[in-house]
Amino acid sequence: MLSEEDFTGSIACALEMLPMMRQLSTATLAKMYMQLPSSVVQDLNLMLLEYAIKQRMLDPDPPNKIAFHMQLFRYVYPLENNVAVFDRGLRSDLRDRISNPDIFYDPSPQREEFMTQSGYRLPEGSYWNPGKMTTIQWQQHFTKLKVQISMIDQNSIEPLELRQLLEGKNWYEQALKGFWLLNADAGKVAHNWIARNKKLAQEMLEQAITDRLGSIETTTPEGDDVPW
Repeated sequence: MLSEEDFTGSIACALEMLPMMRQLSTATLAKMYMQLPSSVVQDLNLMLLEYAIKQRMLDPDPPNKIAFHMQLFRYVYPLENNVAVFDRGLRSDLRDRISNPDIFYDPSPQREEFMTQSGYRLPEGSYWNPGKMTTIQWQQHFTKLKVQISMIDQNSIEPLELRQLLEGKNWYEQALKGFWLLNADAGKVAHNWIARNKKLAQEMLEQAITDRLGSIETTTPEGDDVPW
């Protein structure tokens, strides 16, 4: 979930860093947050917003004729007529894009990706729409998370601010909901929270498995089946 503090603070900092950008008042930033669609507030968090800001910084041809925050949404949502479309959920390939945040990805839509005979949909197997994941896909998702958590060294703790650790916990909770795996955690905030709370993280995973799959067991993958 994207909090008002994270939204207004990140937007204000980004506007200061970008040339030829008009600075906005605190009241204006707060009004912008209040006008966000509820789905956007639920879909996004600080990490995704910061990813979008970084993509905007890298964009060689940004769409400067639209509001700055609407520019950012183009990097995390699918587009129609060069405008972010919120009701389809986050981009189906966002997990892959955010795994390499230093690379600029053209946000131009690939419309054939979304089209079927009956209309629009996300591709099969997309973790960015957990509501469409099958039982087998949930099993695979939890299995990979379990292995990734087991590989986190509890002695590899890095110094982080409390805000970053809270974001790491939120990031991990979103992983448990099916949105991504830990290899997309480029900032290592989730890694560091898990390293400090490994037992709790494992308990949260087991509870998520029980809530989602009941008594169905996850299986141990082999070889390269677990990405990192």
